[in-house]
Parts: sequence; structure tokens; C-alpha cells
Amino acid sequence: MMRRGKFFVIEGIDGSGKKTQMDLLTARLAQENISFQTISFPRYGHPAAYFEETYLQPNSLYGTPEQVGPYHASYFFTLDRYDASFEVKRWLADGTHVIADRYVISNAAHQGGKIRDIKERERYVEWLYDLEYRQFEIPKPDLNIILSLPVAIASRRIAGKQARMYLKSEQGAKDAHEMDEAHLRNSQEAYLWIAKKYPDEFRIVDCADGDRELNEQEIHERIWEILKERLQLHNARYILDSMKP
Repeated sequence: MMRRGKFFVIEGIDGSGKKTQMDLLTARLAQENISFQTISFPRYGHPAAYFEETYLQPNSLYGTPEQVGPYHASYFFTLDRYDASFEVKRWLADGTHVIADRYVISNAAHQGGKIRDIKERERYVEWLYDLEYRQFEIPKPDLNIILSLPVAIASRRIAGKQARMYLKSEQGAKDAHEMDEAHLRNSQEAYLWIAKKYPDEFRIVDCADGDRELNEQEIHERIWEILKERLQLHNARYILDSMKP
């Protein structure tokens, strides 16, 4: 019987460096001859991402993210993941590891962060887990890795980004989440909150050491150590490497 692939997700607020770390991680996996597939959510440009793209426009006809609310907005993103889930399930069943840039916990953080009452947020997350994992039977990750970066640094990075391809040209470079610093702060808080609530499902990777922002390679090595353990890459070469001074 073929061994099922592992499913890992890179999470974090906008500007936390997810894409950069995805690029470094996929290069490392290829170097190690490890079979993998990647997927990124939302899948901008895909028909299943229509509602997400419309919702994220700065002047969305749906209203602001606060007006839409966490429950309605969650469906937009869930349906995209549901559409992709059949391919993800096939990859995993074939023994291929899957690395995703954002997944269910992005909903829990970005939408759950709108809910400031903790008891109400807990009810929302329970509803979301039921919706995604039970009703839609979307595969659950083996581990979510959260990139934790101070909001001030993330905001500075966002300011330097080029316009998002999914935004209408007249609406600026930032989407409705990115342009709201309070949303970033609330999302960051929600990410750390849910990681504490479900510790077996998460690992937090700090992207700063005190006041010092870690470089891309330092962050990558922290992520790689986590995945190496989860993928059980404890062959002789890794043992010998660990013994080097």
C-alpha cells in the first residue's frame, strides 16, 4: 500500500514573506529529490476564486470586509479550496507531499480576527472547521507553519510591493485586507491565538529576533528543521551533518 503524502501549509499575515519561503522551500525539496506539489490560495485568475477576488477589491460591490463579515466571507475562500481539494487529495494519495501557501487557517485568522470576543471567535472557528473538514471534506493539513512578523515590518513590505494582478487597475496596489493596518494586527493576533488553542496543528516561526529582522535564509532554515523532522529525514547524511562542529 502506497504511503500517503504529507500536507504542510505556510501561513502568516500579508507581508510576512510566505511566497519567498515557499520558493526557498520548494528549491530545497527539489534539491533533496523529495516528491512534492505546491498550491497557493486564493487561486487568483481561476473561476473558483471569483468571489474572493471580488471581495478583496478596495471598492468591492460586496462592501468592506467588516461589512461582509466573517461568515459570509469564509464561504468565498472555502469554495476555492473545495474546488482544489480533489487534486490535493489525488496528490496525497499518490504519496506526493503537498506544500500550500495559505489554507483554512487563513480564514480562521483573517476572518476570525474580525471577531474580538474570544468566545464568539471560538464558535466561529468550530463552525469553520466543521464546514471545511466535515461538510466539504477538504483534506486537513499535517502541520500549519505560521510566519510571525511584527505588523510594522509587514506593513513596510506591503508598501513596497507592486500592484496585485487581481486588483482593478484604478484601485491601487493593495487589496482590502492589506490597506487596513488594524486588520493586519487583528489577523496576527488571531494567528497566534489559534496556534495556542490547537498546539498540535501548528508551529510558529519567528521572523525577527528582538529588533532584528531575520534574513530569508535564516527563516528558511527554521522552517526546514521543522519539515525535516516531520518528513523523518533522519538518514545517515543528516546524522553526519548534525555531528559537524
